[in-house]
Amino acid sequence: MTQSSQESTPAADLGGAKFTFEYASDGQQLQIRFDGGATILARNLQIRSSTGKQASWAQLGSTLTGPDEQLGAGATAVLGADILNWEQSVGLRETVRLVYVGKETPSTLGRFTPPESATLTATVPEPTETPEPTATVPEPTETPEPTETPEPTETPEPTETPEPTETPEPTETPEPTETPEPTETPEPDTTPPSISAFSLSNPSGQTLRTSFDATEAVATIQVSISGEADVILTTSDFARTAGGGSYTYEATYEADSDGRFTATLDTAADASGNDGASGQSVTVSVSPSGQTAGEWPMFQFDSRNTGTSSAGTSIAAEPALEWETSFGSRNVTRPVANDSYLFVGVGTDQTDGTEGQVVAVERATGDIAWETTLEHPVGSPAAVVDGTVYIGTHKQDDGHHSPRYGTLYALDASTGAERWTYTPQGGVTAQPTVADGTVYFGTKGSDSTYLQGTGYAVSADDGSEEWENVLGWGTFSAPAVGPDLVYMEARDKNHPFFALNRADGSSNWEHTPADFKGKQTLRDGTVYITGWRDAPRVIALDAETGASQWTITPDAGVKTSPAVDADTVYYATVDGMVNAVESGTGDAVWSDSVDAGIVSSPVLVDGAVHFADQAGTLHSYDAATGDANWQYSVSDSRIAGPIAVGGRLFVSDASGGLYSITD
Repeated sequence: MTQSSQESTPAADLGGAKFTFEYASDGQQLQIRFDGGATILARNLQIRSSTGKQASWAQLGSTLTGPDEQLGAGATAVLGADILNWEQSVGLRETVRLVYVGKETPSTLGRFTPPESATLTATVPEPTETPEPTATVPEPTETPEPTETPEPTETPEPTETPEPTETPEPTETPEPTETPEPTETPEPDTTPPSISAFSLSNPSGQTLRTSFDATEAVATIQVSISGEADVILTTSDFARTAGGGSYTYEATYEADSDGRFTATLDTAADASGNDGASGQSVTVSVSPSGQTAGEWPMFQFDSRNTGTSSAGTSIAAEPALEWETSFGSRNVTRPVANDSYLFVGVGTDQTDGTEGQVVAVERATGDIAWETTLEHPVGSPAAVVDGTVYIGTHKQDDGHHSPRYGTLYALDASTGAERWTYTPQGGVTAQPTVADGTVYFGTKGSDSTYLQGTGYAVSADDGSEEWENVLGWGTFSAPAVGPDLVYMEARDKNHPFFALNRADGSSNWEHTPADFKGKQTLRDGTVYITGWRDAPRVIALDAETGASQWTITPDAGVKTSPAVDADTVYYATVDGMVNAVESGTGDAVWSDSVDAGIVSSPVLVDGAVHFADQAGTLHSYDAATGDANWQYSVSDSRIAGPIAVGGRLFVSDASGGLYSITD
């Protein structure tokens, strides 16, 4: 049946807009159709559920291609469990609303609640028009006598009847333009923003950093921090970054002492006053000297490859070797760390026919806690997240263009026991990046055509495949993962760089620099990519669109992922130049040169940036000024790293050594 929704009158400037809701109870799907009547951009129309789920029409519209298009009559959006970007069924008595967000105050254009009946169609009516007032006053003689009143017994003489000329002039009737608008106004927005990833961390010293993500812009924020001293952070204390349809809010606070601090999200309200905060609370410890146990879970610390540690402290002048562990002459990968162990891959020669190993090493002593043998040599550094170590192998038969093969392993971080394996097409050459329960990684060609480099996403829980996308000749660097996109390089004849949709692996945009081979880092809505060999460069691209922001062309190639903080990008070249440039413009901040080339990615911790060169020397600089803090010779061979955890730097080398450096 058809039902008019009288409580869903469109906004005044959207008068005549009509929508039809059709619900199928057997599949618990809801289709919304725009029947025309007004001009509406897809990006200005949101669909919100009483369950807290929401999406824009452009994300769900089956007949649209972009958010800036106008809705045409017949355009539809579908909600359901198997619908991308909605992914949940529409249950009975769940209320779904159409909200227009093209104005400062959002307004509801239509609402629908599935009834008990299997199918129901609800149509939003046009606004009711106010009848125009009569232009003239009727002649008195045309006015009928009251039928319910008895005639008076004493009838006045006709001469006493007022003459028609005494009737008020019609000009006293208000003009139609003075008729007030219909009193029914659009419903105010009552859906609060969805809040996630509320966190509190101690990046260095006694600095506390709190942040959270929101599905829409937040107008009012209050975070209470309690500990040795209490403080309240409000809206003006937070910086906002936007990307991929969500917003991230971040603030820092300098504590006056060590101890335990708890942050509570008191308020996170939108412009209509809808509060998404639910008292979320998180605690962090600031230990004496500002150190925390900390972790270094992935290649460049986090899933964005920023190389900026929130879990370490810098080392003062005169660093010293704390311990060294040797694995013979076999190459050792760059380490990663949880709060107890370092994890390295040992044996990385893809053609020597040897097996590979994953080894857990005690952080405090360098003693081996466990080791697990793998079928093939290790292809890249590991990742350790939520008690699981993820690492890939890469085996190549003789010959540069011969087939390659390998396996992605998930091992128990406490024991080394195998949890699951996944066998891709090709050898695992791109370090795994773990984000929100998914492992992203890449491979190098697996067949004689040498063109099967593939990007993968698999479940972190059981290794089941979520998607794969053949990208080119091979992928060699850790993917950088954003809210909606994952960024990967892939070397084929055009050497493109890809932004893939996290949901299904499809290409969102591509950047194709000539003869480009490099790595990527994501920070604050910008992705920074590097190039080496025949195309030395550092490029900044808009993370959402791929639009170029700036390009640097150094004299020598950049073979590493840059380290990036809020203001500065740090990178090094294969001829030994170390550089800091402004993240927004690419303008130089400072630079220096060292005696050997650098092919290992830098790290930034506690105001110091560290580089490792191919001659086995560590270099430390003041991140703001470029003044040299110190340099320290670790090994006689190329070293990988460092990583910065708990007041120490850990590095490995190509001669089988793993080292702990402290002050």
